[in-house]
Amino acid sequence: VEVLDAASGNQLATTAADENGAYSVNVQGNTNVIVRVRAQLTRTGALPTWDVTVRDNTQSSAIYSMQSSVFSTGSAALTRDLRAASGWGGSSYTGQRVSGPFAIMDTVYTAMQKVMTAAPATAFPSLKVFWSVNNTNSGGSIALGQIGTTFFVGRSSGAEIYVLGKENVDTDEFDAPVIAHEWGHYYQASFSRDDSTGGAHSTSERVDRRLAFSEGWGNGWSGIALGRSNYVDSGGPGQAQGGNLDLTRGPTTNPGWFRESSIQSIFWNLNQQVGFKPIHDTMTSALFRGGAPVTSIHPFTAAFNVVASGNAPALATLLAGQSINAASND
Repeated sequence: VEVLDAASGNQLATTAADENGAYSVNVQGNTNVIVRVRAQLTRTGALPTWDVTVRDNTQSSAIYSMQSSVFSTGSAALTRDLRAASGWGGSSYTGQRVSGPFAIMDTVYTAMQKVMTAAPATAFPSLKVFWSVNNTNSGGSIALGQIGTTFFVGRSSGAEIYVLGKENVDTDEFDAPVIAHEWGHYYQASFSRDDSTGGAHSTSERVDRRLAFSEGWGNGWSGIALGRSNYVDSGGPGQAQGGNLDLTRGPTTNPGWFRESSIQSIFWNLNQQVGFKPIHDTMTSALFRGGAPVTSIHPFTAAFNVVASGNAPALATLLAGQSINAASND
């Protein structure tokens, strides 16, 4: 949160809002000012630490912000609240979608909070999230918003998530499960391991074990992080279409290690039964990160049975329910 001199634009004070969005600063009285809030989460010093920004990939990666109108600080303490409007006019967007970046940031913060229930002193690597009202499902120039889909990528310069936002096509800023899913891949890249082959996939397909594990983890993690048993993704005209996945159940036919819906149900239900810490301890263990040729549910199971041996029967029952024989890798 910044307080700026309305005339010069100079920064008079800066602070961070707390978990409820409350902030407090001291500035000179009877001064015309503007309050500006950046779409940024920053915590340095003692662990945990993080640095998250939400940026516009179609505007030179500028960090989003919102600001108040000009007002006088007066001669007594006062309260100045800011509201991030959605821009929704009832059947279409009629104003600026100010709240989009802050909704994304809220989901990221929620995901980090879940990790800290298992590992309170976590140092989260820097993350940049790119969203634009121009981001659409055609491929091409990222600077023009042609990102193809919402996705995570780990670069030498740091971790990045790109988020769709094109009206009447696919808007993901309020699809918290989608954001949390991609953050789940950030988690894998930062603290665990992911050998996914990438590419197209769906819950109805039989896919490579690496891809099934990665995408099943992403969906299952979204439910774990957000505390919800369904995965939703809106889109289409008026943002009125979309899909809804039940994370509690695997596929009705042909379950197995090759189905991401089998994997997502295992992770969701395992968390419900034993909590997140045994899962986190396994995902971040040396046994899982370096103990297998490729990532899949099988090396996860082998590591889990050592790291969280007391909970091994719970996982075994869930595997059997998805027709997965962990002992024979089939």
